[in-house]
Amino acid sequence: MPPVIQVERLMDRRTRLHRKPPLARIVQRLLPMLILLAACREASCAPRPAQQFQHFAAPRPLQPGHTLVLGFMGGRDSWRNAEVGVGRTAQWLRKKAMPGVHVETVENLKRNLALRLVRACLDGNGDGRLQPEERQRARIVLYGQSFGGAAVVKFARQLDRLDIPVLLTIQVDSVGRGDGLIPPNVRAAANLYQDNGRLIRGEAPIRAADSSRTEILGNFRFDYSNLDIDLSHLRWYKKIGRRAHAKMDRDPAVWDKVEELILEALQPTPSSNQPMETGERCLQTLRPGEQSRPGRAPYSKKGSLLPPVAQSRTVD
Repeated sequence: MPPVIQVERLMDRRTRLHRKPPLARIVQRLLPMLILLAACREASCAPRPAQQFQHFAAPRPLQPGHTLVLGFMGGRDSWRNAEVGVGRTAQWLRKKAMPGVHVETVENLKRNLALRLVRACLDGNGDGRLQPEERQRARIVLYGQSFGGAAVVKFARQLDRLDIPVLLTIQVDSVGRGDGLIPPNVRAAANLYQDNGRLIRGEAPIRAADSSRTEILGNFRFDYSNLDIDLSHLRWYKKIGRRAHAKMDRDPAVWDKVEELILEALQPTPSSNQPMETGERCLQTLRPGEQSRPGRAPYSKKGSLLPPVAQSRTVD
């Protein structure tokens, strides 16, 4: 066989081998489909009741000076799920029984229900229309995780179009498009995120559309590269490529910080002779011991408290 033909066949063989995708690339292409199929199968096998307006317990209308706290659930989490961070925080706030504070949880695709609730809570005279004075006395706190974090910003924009102010927005490992720009009707905003995830990383940093009206309380980065948090209760497809995202939802230090920020926002509004600090702060990173209140233990699979662990928490 002539040498030229041998060389051409050898080159053709090398080209075919080079074009063949490696196993890792095949798995990478199929992984999103497998995760989606597994999630769809779980949803079809375990149907859940859809959230409806009558499920809200907040009084309508709210009394002047009362506050509405709305937690937006992540992923496909039900509004009744008390095992995830948003649901646990809502339970914690309700157990404190703070006068004039009403806490509700909303699925991230049910922003229309949340908007209907806000309008009903603010409609003091019951005429179905919000007057300027009814809008401006609104006291609303929004927090959410994952897709719920993005829903927080989207919902704040909906309220901005209605000239309804928001006391505070909190995003926890927010996942979505355009969730990094906080609208000007928000008085204060905070962002908690991680960047260890392979597939899912939180939004960072957030910024104010109008820094003269919105205070960025901080972009708080959590590091899960060497932190062991039990995820044995999660299904396999909820851990592939997003272990850090899942760890953040189960990290008690994260939700300690969320609770702390909410409690600060619920304090009485400062008087006019006490100027509020405005403008963006630089990127912040939680340091060891800064973010967690003493005596708080990790959550168990059912949302109850486990005995304190001996290992100290490492936060970058």
